[in-house]
Amino acid sequence: MLKPISNYYNQDSANNSEEELEKEGKLRNILKLNDIAGQFATYSLLLKNKYVDKDGKFKKYIFGEAHEGLASKAIMLLGATGTGKSTLVYAMVNYIQGVNWEDSFRLNITDEAEVRSQISNKTCITTVYELNHQENFIIPYSLTIVDTPGFELVEKDETIVDQILALFSSPQGISHIDAVCIVLPDSSVRLTDAHKHMYDSILGMFGKEIEEKICFFITFSSGKAISSLIQDLMKSACNQCNKNNSLKYYKFNNYLPFTVSVEDEKDFQERFWREGTKNLGEFFQSLENSKKQNLTLSVNVLNERKEYERILKEILCQIQACFTKQGELEMEQNALLQYQHERDTNKNSAHEVQKKTVKIDLKEKNAFTCLRCNYTCHYPCKYFVANINIANYACTSIDIFGNCKKCPSQCGISYHSLESYRYELENVENEDSADSMISKTEKAISELKKTIESTKNKIKDLIEKSKKNFNYLQSSALKPNVISTLEYIEKNVSNVNEFLQEIGEHAKN
Repeated sequence: MLKPISNYYNQDSANNSEEELEKEGKLRNILKLNDIAGQFATYSLLLKNKYVDKDGKFKKYIFGEAHEGLASKAIMLLGATGTGKSTLVYAMVNYIQGVNWEDSFRLNITDEAEVRSQISNKTCITTVYELNHQENFIIPYSLTIVDTPGFELVEKDETIVDQILALFSSPQGISHIDAVCIVLPDSSVRLTDAHKHMYDSILGMFGKEIEEKICFFITFSSGKAISSLIQDLMKSACNQCNKNNSLKYYKFNNYLPFTVSVEDEKDFQERFWREGTKNLGEFFQSLENSKKQNLTLSVNVLNERKEYERILKEILCQIQACFTKQGELEMEQNALLQYQHERDTNKNSAHEVQKKTVKIDLKEKNAFTCLRCNYTCHYPCKYFVANINIANYACTSIDIFGNCKKCPSQCGISYHSLESYRYELENVENEDSADSMISKTEKAISELKKTIESTKNKIKDLIEKSKKNFNYLQSSALKPNVISTLEYIEKNVSNVNEFLQEIGEHAKN
C-alpha cells in the first residue's frame, strides 16, 4: 500500500531519479508527471478505472480498490464559475495523502495537461472522484468528491441540473451525500441578483433532508474575518440553515498546491497552506461522525422541478396555439359576413351553376368520340366507318371533307373512334359561389371552435398538473425557487388576463 509520501521524501527529493524511486517501491499508487529543478515535483494519482455516463452527463474516476465494511463519505462541490471548486479538489487530495508544506512535491488528481486545462478553463461536465481508502490516508474513510460545472446562465444551469439528476439516479452515480459544499469567493463587491439566482438554483435542486448537510467553502480568503457581504450571501443562500444557527463555513486562499513558490511570497503561501490544511482537517473531522443522507427525496425534487418547468413551457405553447386559432376564427367570421353580404346582394348569381365534363362507361363500343377534344360527338353511333377512303360516311357527324361537325375543334376523322365510354356535361354548383363559400366557411368556423375548446381544456389540465408540481416543490424542496403558474403565464404572455378569465380561475396555484 502507498505509505505517507512525506516519509520517503526530503527537501531534495525532487532531484532523485525516477528509477531510484521506483526501485524502492515508492511510486506504486502515484504517477510522476514532471521533475523540474527548482520547482515542485508533481505526481498524479493512478486512476485505475474511468466511467462515462452513456449520455455524457457525468464521468467517474476511481482510485484504489473498494474495501467492504469500511466507511465511505460523499461530498459535492457547487458554486458559480470561477469560484475555485476544482482547485479545492486538488487541495483535498494533497491533504488526504498527507502532503506537508515542507515536502518538495505535490499531488494532482489527474494528469498535468488535464489539471492545467481545468485550472485555466471551465469544468463542463460533472466529475466524480471515488478515492478508496489507502493505508496512508489521513482520514479514516474512503471519500467520493463530486466536482460540478459552475452555475452562471439559466440555460447552462438547466444542463447542470440534468447532470446532477443523472448522477443521483444512475447505479454508477451516488446514492447518498454527507456534505453539500457551496463555494463562495471572498471577493464579491456586492450581492447581485445574479448571485442570488445562482445559489437559489443550487439549493433548489435538493430536498429538505439535505438542510443539515449544507456547508460553505469561502475561497480566495485573505485570512481575515469574512466580509459582511459574504455573510449576507450565505444567509441569502440558505435562510433555513441560518434560522437553525447551523451555518458552517471553512476558509481557503486557493493557493494552488503545486504552484511554484516565489521566494518573496513564500511566507504568505505557507500561511495560506497551513490555514487551508487546518480548515480541511476540521471539515473532514466533521464528516467522520456524520450520518449518510439518502438522496431519494432530492431525486424526486429534481424530477418534479424538471416536470414543472416542462409543463409551464407546454402551457405557453398551448396558449400561443389557442391565440393563433382565435385569430383564424376571427378572420373566418369576417369572411362569412362578406359572403353573406354577396349572396344577399346577388353579386355572384350569374356564376351559381357551371358545366363539368364527366366520363360514363358503356356496355358497347357505340360512342363516336374525339380523342383529341375528349368529346363525344355522336351517341349512339352504329354506322361510323373509320376509313377516310370511304366517301360516304354513314355517321351524320362527319362532313363530306372527313371533318367532324360536332367536336369543339372540328377535328379530322383520324382523331375519332368508337369507344365504350362517353363524355357528358353536367350542371354543378360553382365552387366559388357565395352559397358554396358560406357553407365552407361555416364548416371551418365550427372546426376552429372545437379546436379552441379542446386546446383550452388541455391548458386547464396542464394547469392542474402544474399545481401538484408547484405544491410538492413548496413542501419538499430545500429552496423551492419557483413562481406560480399564473405568475409565469403573466410574465411570458402579454394581454393574457382576458384569456385567463375565459378558462376560469384554474391558473391560480
